[in-house]
Amino acid sequence: MIHVVTMDKKTSPASKPPTRNRQGETGRPVHSESLKLAQQICRRLYLCYGVGAEYSEGEPPQGKDKLDALELVSKPPPIPTGADDKILLLTRKELLLPKGPLGEPPSGGFANPERGQAIVTSAGVPSPKNGDDNGGPWLVYADEVARRAVHQIGLLFGLHRCPDLRCAMSTPWISGVLPKLCDFCRERSEQPIHRARS
Repeated sequence: MIHVVTMDKKTSPASKPPTRNRQGETGRPVHSESLKLAQQICRRLYLCYGVGAEYSEGEPPQGKDKLDALELVSKPPPIPTGADDKILLLTRKELLLPKGPLGEPPSGGFANPERGQAIVTSAGVPSPKNGDDNGGPWLVYADEVARRAVHQIGLLFGLHRCPDLRCAMSTPWISGVLPKLCDFCRERSEQPIHRARS
């Protein structure tokens, strides 16, 4: 199971009823824009990995312009999970990523495979103009954020960078790649999933 946890502004639980995702699982209420994006990400993760995905609302970090990605994915999970569950934190704020030999990488997310947690941001993705909520521009925006999510969850499943530039596991800072896996990465991702089920 993959849990997509939004880290945006909380809504009051009484204002919205529980929602259901594509697989029919109940999620707690979330902010409407975040909800729509979380639903799209859950669909894409299910199509790529064949594993159920549900969304819920997490505690938004207070008073920070940029979030420390390593700190957030090293904490205990924000929701109760099973042993093989993966957690994907979703935020709109920019991330502070651990610096490499060439400085901070231009990436929209960070994964911690030991903890089974990853974080993805929609910061830096051109958002659609007001009024384009359901059309093509919004889907392009949602697919770019979903590609980042597919990439980070792939790292949690043990996948590595892929030389196929059409694959979501390719270099993460290339834009315009659909949130899909190539055949090789899809087969590689099925191995740890099948081991976890047996």
